[in-house]
Amino acid sequence: MKRFWVRHARVFADVVEVARTAVRDIDWDDLPSALRPVAKYSGGTLPPPLAGALLDTLVTNDWFRAKVADVDGADNGAVQAFLVQGPGWWEIVVEHVLEASDSVGTADTESLSAELVAVQSKLSEAKRRIASLRADLEVAATAHRTDEQVESLQHRSNNLERRLAVSDAARAKAAGARDVALATAETLRGERDEARSQTREMRTELADMRRVLGSGGVERNRTDPVLFARELDALVAMGVGNDDSRRSVPSSPDQPDRKPALSLPPGIRPDDSAAVVWLLANGDSASWIIDGYNLSFALGKAMDNPARARRELRQGLTRLSRKAAPASSVVVVYDSAVQGDREVISGKMFDVVFASAHQNADDAIVERSGADRVIVVSNDREVRERSEARGALAIWSDAVVAWLR
Repeated sequence: MKRFWVRHARVFADVVEVARTAVRDIDWDDLPSALRPVAKYSGGTLPPPLAGALLDTLVTNDWFRAKVADVDGADNGAVQAFLVQGPGWWEIVVEHVLEASDSVGTADTESLSAELVAVQSKLSEAKRRIASLRADLEVAATAHRTDEQVESLQHRSNNLERRLAVSDAARAKAAGARDVALATAETLRGERDEARSQTREMRTELADMRRVLGSGGVERNRTDPVLFARELDALVAMGVGNDDSRRSVPSSPDQPDRKPALSLPPGIRPDDSAAVVWLLANGDSASWIIDGYNLSFALGKAMDNPARARRELRQGLTRLSRKAAPASSVVVVYDSAVQGDREVISGKMFDVVFASAHQNADDAIVERSGADRVIVVSNDREVRERSEARGALAIWSDAVVAWLR
């Protein structure tokens, strides 16, 4: 058979070139021994013996045919006949040989056909033997597993177990992240509702201010920040009105049937957020009195504009009021430029008290601290000590700051 390909190698020069390209791309160690002389040859056209060996290997070696099929140009009709070897492929080979040889007579053609038939028979027998050997190898591989195969399977099993453990950890982490996200979303919804409520209140306040400004009742001087802050205080006071029933009136310390005084349990410091948490849970019917500007300063708010500082504190006080126990109240006390009788502003969530002209905020807080179940919030040591002397429970502004954050 090899002699046939050697004799007619030039007829299949295009097939030889495509197969030779595949040889160049194959590593030396992977090359069949019959193709190594072809790989070593560095000249132009392959000599017939080498070309014949290349064609013979292409016909008999399935692995090499698969390599040739990946080469550009393998879609050529003649190359496809060698690769596919479908029904009638030998007729295609013979036609190429006959077309290339004008001097071949009838006798030579018959001899050539007979030779081709014999070669085809040998190839068919070789294919049957190869198929039989492959079946035997598969049976042997199934019946007799090597130690290397067992080790490979064990390695794969270990990898799968590790991946399963990682997946379980990832699921647990994702579940935790989901719970955190749900809790955060709930908190954000609450803050959103608070912000909407505050926005409505601020719009109402702004409308009142615009009406007063439009009526000319207050001098609008924005060149002096202090004077402007006093003007805003005046606007707030004017918008509230003279209804004495809205004032926060402190309870007398001599009232009968006083409820038990509040006191923090052991282990909870008055400057820690845990104090606020405990009082919100256990301070039923308590009155929270907040040192307003003291808490604003502890929160880091700008103190050059008192009106803005009060607005910035409103959200935190609203949150505290929402969390306070039933029947509890929240009052914030400020020093202010507001004079006269309009000292108390009653809000939806908490009350605002402005110290009068003859009294500062510290004295106003201490005066109110003598009522039943009062909680005073201030970083001012003197305010806390004076309030505690009148029976109040005093905690630090720092505790509220830590709780708000």
